[in-house]
Amino acid sequence: RLVANVVNDPIIETAITVATAYITFFIAEVYTGTSGVIALVACGTVMSYFRCHFSPEVHHMLHEFWEFVVFIANTLVFVMVGAMIYTKLIAGHGGDEDYSTHITVRDGLFLLILYAAINVIRFIVVFGLVLPTNRWFRYK
Repeated sequence: RLVANVVNDPIIETAITVATAYITFFIAEVYTGTSGVIALVACGTVMSYFRCHFSPEVHHMLHEFWEFVVFIANTLVFVMVGAMIYTKLIAGHGGDEDYSTHITVRDGLFLLILYAAINVIRFIVVFGLVLPTNRWFRYK
């Protein structure tokens, strides 16, 4: 309903979606004691159902904004998980205990190289396998 009163203002419509997501997560985690992630999935489903209330001109921008947020979040999660796993593996194989609690510059460079390699592999899979397969089956 709030979105229906705003017409063609991408900043306000984007801010409304961000605020709705944040408030949904906060209420679910703090006040109801339920999963904030599941609440966000439900919120996204409801917002997707009522997307007709967003301005058509802004709809594409909203989609691109949330795609960017998802990309950044995924990248941060996987880099942090990779750093923690790498640190735990060193500690588990008799590494220096001080080293297991600190990430060095060498570790950071290793993670950057690993991240670049994963993206190269992803590029090869998407453009080398998926796109030709889609063309083969004439999927648009």
